[in-house]
Amino acid sequence: MYVGNLKDFYCSVCGNRSIFKIPFILLLPLSKRLALLCCILANSLFGQSADSYPSQVKLLDSLYNNIYHLDSAVSLQKLHDLYQSSLGQEDKNYSFLIKILILNHQVERGLQTPGLKESIHEVLDEAQLNHVERIRADALQMAGNFYWNRKSYAQALEHYLYGSRIYETFGLSQFPRKLIYLKDLAAKFYFFTDYATAKDYLLEFWKILPKEQQSKNISPINTLGLCYSNLQVYDSSEYFFNQAENIARLYHDEEWIGIISGNKANIYYQQGKLEMALPLFEKDVSISLQRGSHMSAALSVATCGSIYMTYGQADKAIEYILKARDIINNKINRSNILVRAKVYPIIAKVFAERGMTREAYLYLDSANAAKDTMTRQKSLLYLMGARNKVEAEKHLDELREKEAEVNEQKLIRNGLIVGSICLLLFAAVFFVQRNRIKKEKLRTDELLLNILPSEVADELKEKGSAEARQYEDVTVMFTDFKDFTKISENLTPKQLVADIHSYFEAFDKIISKYTIEKIKTIGDSYMCAGGLPVANNTHALDVVRAAWDLQEYMNQCKKDGKDLYDIRIGIHTGPVVAGIVGVMKFAYDIWGDTVNTASRLETAGEAGKINISGSTYEMVKDHFRCTYRGKVEAKHKGLIDMYFVDGKI
Repeated sequence: MYVGNLKDFYCSVCGNRSIFKIPFILLLPLSKRLALLCCILANSLFGQSADSYPSQVKLLDSLYNNIYHLDSAVSLQKLHDLYQSSLGQEDKNYSFLIKILILNHQVERGLQTPGLKESIHEVLDEAQLNHVERIRADALQMAGNFYWNRKSYAQALEHYLYGSRIYETFGLSQFPRKLIYLKDLAAKFYFFTDYATAKDYLLEFWKILPKEQQSKNISPINTLGLCYSNLQVYDSSEYFFNQAENIARLYHDEEWIGIISGNKANIYYQQGKLEMALPLFEKDVSISLQRGSHMSAALSVATCGSIYMTYGQADKAIEYILKARDIINNKINRSNILVRAKVYPIIAKVFAERGMTREAYLYLDSANAAKDTMTRQKSLLYLMGARNKVEAEKHLDELREKEAEVNEQKLIRNGLIVGSICLLLFAAVFFVQRNRIKKEKLRTDELLLNILPSEVADELKEKGSAEARQYEDVTVMFTDFKDFTKISENLTPKQLVADIHSYFEAFDKIISKYTIEKIKTIGDSYMCAGGLPVANNTHALDVVRAAWDLQEYMNQCKKDGKDLYDIRIGIHTGPVVAGIVGVMKFAYDIWGDTVNTASRLETAGEAGKINISGSTYEMVKDHFRCTYRGKVEAKHKGLIDMYFVDGKI
């Protein structure tokens, strides 16, 4: 039925139409043969139901691996050809998956085609309304990649985490890309030195990793060991380094054996087990130099020097330190921040113990400068948002300049003879412009207050930036509609948007009665917090009272016959970091384990009930009747004391 389109696509891969006269597939190179087999399989999958998702994904990934090595424009055209051949089929999910693959290909290759961002958001909207949950997860992952490459880290993580809430419920057979996404999400949190969260995702990755795929996944297993090392849980760190090393040995991967030897040596070194660390560092040096891994070699050589100095072998220590310096000078850029931050302190320590104070000072000073630079860079990657002046202030300056130009032109043109007329005109223009400036200022202030708390907005207008702040006690609430996706399938997009808007508008009005700050909405989830940006002692009570009002509002909607939804509410109290993210568009957001725990409480709750943690309960128990649920398992959080709020006292 679709042979014509498939034949065109075969030819676009092969570049030869005459091959259809003979058993052409046998004449092709292996890579093209695989590509064509993928296409044949694709044709057989057209018209299948959403249950064919795993087969479709495996097929597309196989096809993509065969064309990825091609020139960016060529591989993009191949994907477009495949997309065209899939149109008109009964199963719309397959063509939609190809569309997501095309956009992700452009993101990965850095192809800044016109309207890329708009296309991504169109796909996200379409996935929200018309496609199965697993495809929504793919679309969210693709959008996360887009924002990550643009260094919009907060927006990227928001999309990644929203997608993870979908695919975490599926097994690997149902969601074949789960391993890739878990590994990628862990890498993002490791990048931000959030080793605890990265560890949780990698543990889930390890739990479901099939044995036959271990050889291709030494890196995440090694990273799991690094997470435990950074968390100073050395027995677990050693266990996963050993697992990674066993796989590397099984497949004779000498480079990874060297890297893991260095990592194991480092955890022994941190524990003071120098006799165990030294031979492993020596082994890492040998393998790293053979493989050209100069950074690893320099670090291990320098650490060996430090160990020999501890053993009292000063001459040998200096020999190793000079060797490390030679590797850095000849094989690595001396301005490399990572080298200076990690290797230079060791070199400085040995020089100092040897009495070479001048050399020690120079290396230590350079190391400290590198560490300061890394700290500044991490701070920028986290929460630094606004810079220079607010756009509103800039706009007002432009208006003032225009006003001055108009006044000057009027005076010059009319001269002294018509001075009185000029004064009248000037007054009129000034009055109009002043009113315009006043209106613009009011408008920008309103816009700013619509997205930022007033205290943060004032600081932003005054300084041009707003510092991130640590809050020791904040109460965070998450709400989520039960069976939102299932219900939304029976609504038109217009009805769905109208419903969500009406509920969130009501939620905004309810929380505005209390000292609560709305943080954001993510799909059908609503997030707010009490106790910031101005700290107070009533935050837990304010948030639980607001949650009670939200439930009463939903119950009233049900009585009026207007409500299709039930909501779950989760509340937790603890420390957070709050600040502004973004440069083009500001957003006030909060981070920390408290936020993740509040989200888990919402997930672990029940529709129509308010689920609070033990820390929140202790602050509201004199005002609300609560039922203790016991210690309930929460994903990535372990057992948490949970309570249902039954009513006001």
